[in-house]
Order: sequence, then structure tokens, then C-alpha cells
Amino acid sequence: MKKKPTKQIRKLLRLKIVEHFDNQGRFALAAEIDEAIVSKLINCYRDPTADQSKLFSKLLNTPADILFAK
Repeated sequence: MKKKPTKQIRKLLRLKIVEHFDNQGRFALAAEIDEAIVSKLINCYRDPTADQSKLFSKLLNTPADILFAK
């Protein structure tokens, strides 16, 4: 039986969002973006724009290169 490939996520991004905002819905409201976009960024289905990187870094008090490491 073949093993399922492991799902790649940005664990630190998810952790920081929960740490500062309790859930990604509240974070999305604070960032004024759709919650689906936050989910896609966390689950590596999308890479952040330069503006999103700066905003997330500011809201989560963490450097963007660390937040968005895969």
C-alpha cells in the first residue's frame, strides 16, 4: 500500500495566528482579507504578495521570511 504524501503547511504562521488572534477568522478580519486567502496561504496553496507579507509580519510581530517558510 502506498503512503499518502504528507501535506505541507506553514506551521509557524498557523501557530502565530492562533497565538495572537485565537483563530484565522479573527485574523482575517484584522487583516481585512478573505479567510479563504488566509487558509490558502497557511496550506501552501498560494504564496503571499509583498503587501500581504508586510501586513502579516506587522500583525504577528514576526519577520515575513520566517512566517512564510515552507
